[in-house]
Amino acid sequence: MEDDNMEKTTKDSPVVVEIPIDNDNKILLQRKDPFGFVYMALEKGNLPERYKGAYTNFEYAKDDALRYIDQRTRELNKAKAKAA
Repeated sequence: MEDDNMEKTTKDSPVVVEIPIDNDNKILLQRKDPFGFVYMALEKGNLPERYKGAYTNFEYAKDDALRYIDQRTRELNKAKAKAA
C-alpha cells in the first residue's frame, strides 16, 4: 500500500530543491534522469559516499539531507570543543 503523504514525482515536480547550509553552501536535491530519481549534491565540495545514491523521491532525499546536516553540525561542534 502506498503512503499518501509521500511526494509523488510527476512531470510538474521541481527539478532542483535547494537546502541552505553554512558557509554560503547548499545541498542540491536534483531530479536528473527520466525515471524520476533524485540525487543529492553539495553546491561547493563533495558529499560523503553514503549520500551519493539515488532516492525515489524528494522526501527521502530531504530526510537524508537533514541527517547529513545534523551529523556535520555535531562534527563541527566536536572540533570546536577540542580546539578550545
